[in-house]
Amino acid sequence: MAGWVKSFFKSAGIFFSLLAVTGVVAYVILVVMVPGEDVVVPDVVGERLEDAIFLLSKSDLGAKVTERKFSEKVPENFVLSQTPVPGSRVHRGRIIELIISEGARVVSVPDVVGMRLREAKVYLSQFGINVVNTSYIYCEEEEDKVIAQDPPAGSKVERERGVNLLVSFGPLKLNFMMPDFRGEDLKEVITKLKELSLNVAMIKEEVSLEEEEGKVISQSPPAGSMVNQDSRIELVVSAGSEKEVRVKSLQRWLLVPVKIPLGFEEKKLVIVVKDEEGERSFDYGMHKPGEVVWVSCEVVGEGEIRIYIDGRLVKVRKVER
Repeated sequence: MAGWVKSFFKSAGIFFSLLAVTGVVAYVILVVMVPGEDVVVPDVVGERLEDAIFLLSKSDLGAKVTERKFSEKVPENFVLSQTPVPGSRVHRGRIIELIISEGARVVSVPDVVGMRLREAKVYLSQFGINVVNTSYIYCEEEEDKVIAQDPPAGSKVERERGVNLLVSFGPLKLNFMMPDFRGEDLKEVITKLKELSLNVAMIKEEVSLEEEEGKVISQSPPAGSMVNQDSRIELVVSAGSEKEVRVKSLQRWLLVPVKIPLGFEEKKLVIVVKDEEGERSFDYGMHKPGEVVWVSCEVVGEGEIRIYIDGRLVKVRKVER
């Protein structure tokens, strides 16, 4: 290659290198040495935090919460002060520091007695009040209900102090020894179990040459076992001899679970049995909302079991042969 060609490319390379360096230097001068466009800081004092962030973003400014303070005059979550102050000129993208109100330090404690624990906590949090301690006690009130609070409703208290709640464990479930019902009549056994607040979970009939029809042959749990209101009581009852069973094959004992609807007051449960022997009514008394009651009914032949709660028919169970 000729010498003058080599000289030409060499000179061109030097020229373009100098041009590139000049471009970089010019860019640095524009970015670093020449300041960007300034904007005026808007006034967001007294604005809700969410609104303040929106107003600042419209001016291409950021926001940062640097502190929270109690204030008797400014509501919770509103801007107390800002830095830089309103009207200042700053570069676009500047972060504006905000101090936010925590609301009044002293508040009036709301009444949460009668609420469920979770509901009470949510309600108190709306006032900025936390639950410090939760204690439990057995009582007649429904389980998980708040039965007392400290400080009481209406008291003035510093929010950071919080409140203490006393919550119900529900009625105390007493443990006692299971009686021996073997040899007793089924109707009498059911009455006794009801008096002890025990529910029959299952009744089975078996042919027996030794026990009369309707007498309890065996039971679970056995006599002497420790039981309470949650215990599952099962009874095996004599159906009589095989000859008697053939005659009485249409006579059955049925267990029907009834759930009392939720609400605030106890509800009356009445069962009406209509079968081939006629119509019979049984009053099961008052029961708490949400309680499950096992109803034992004797049905002869075809018929139906009607369940009434507070005088309103809620369920019908058909019984076929």
